[in-house]
Amino acid sequence: MILDKKLFFSNLSVCIIEDNPANKELISEYLESLGIKYYCQFDTALDCLNYLESSQKEIHLFLIDLSLPGMDGFKLLEHIGMQENELFNAYMHILGCGIAADS
Repeated sequence: MILDKKLFFSNLSVCIIEDNPANKELISEYLESLGIKYYCQFDTALDCLNYLESSQKEIHLFLIDLSLPGMDGFKLLEHIGMQENELFNAYMHILGCGIAADS
C-alpha cells in the first residue's frame, strides 16, 4: 500500500517556533511540500505562549528551536507541558532542535 503523504498530512497542524528567518522559510517550504495546510510561526517563546492561551486551534506538532532569545526552547517545552488545554492531547508531539554555531 502506497501512502499519499499529502492526504495523510493535510489535517495536521504544526507550530514552528524559530527566530532565524532562513530556517523558518526552509521549514515552511518543507511542510507545504508534505501537504500540511495549517501551521503557525513565531519568533519567540512568549509569542507562542500568548497564541496558545488565546487560540482554539488544535496543534499536533511543535517544531521548536531550543536556543531561542529570551525564554529558550527548553523553558517553552516546560510551559507547553504545564498547559491545561483540552486542545493538547496524548497524540501531540514536540520536536526541539538546537545547533551551536562555531566560535
